Amino acid sequence: MAKKKILTLDDDFDFLLAGISSPLKDYRLCWAVNRELNLTLERTEDLEIFPSARSEGNSFSFYTFDDPEDHVTYHIVCNRNAKGMLVPEAKQADYFLMVKGHMPEKRFREIIGKLKQIANVQMAFQLDPNELKSAQNLLI
Repeated sequence: MAKKKILTLDDDFDFLLAGISSPLKDYRLCWAVNRELNLTLERTEDLEIFPSARSEGNSFSFYTFDDPEDHVTYHIVCNRNAKGMLVPEAKQADYFLMVKGHMPEKRFREIIGKLKQIANVQMAFQLDPNELKSAQNLLI
């Protein structure tokens, strides 16, 4: 009789995460973030989530900028669309800023402070992806 082994993998949330609350459209927010943080976020293919094998996909707008100088990649992803939310337990976030690569916590807090200074950004706050049930939806 064959033995079955169950392989469990832990999600590797190797990025810093901030939530952004703003009524701005995604392209307007990214334009403002580009100006404030001196980035060049560009729209790429939408992030597509399939809740189950039989359901159709759910798309969320996705912007990215790769900074080769600092070896850091910035992503902004929309948390809402007409069909629902990417991470429902973060209802206060309209967008997420993900920073992949090595960045000191102090520098990330400075970025959040700059996000708060953008007109029409009502709130910007740090999130711990390990505390979000749907954080696997943010894995790229």
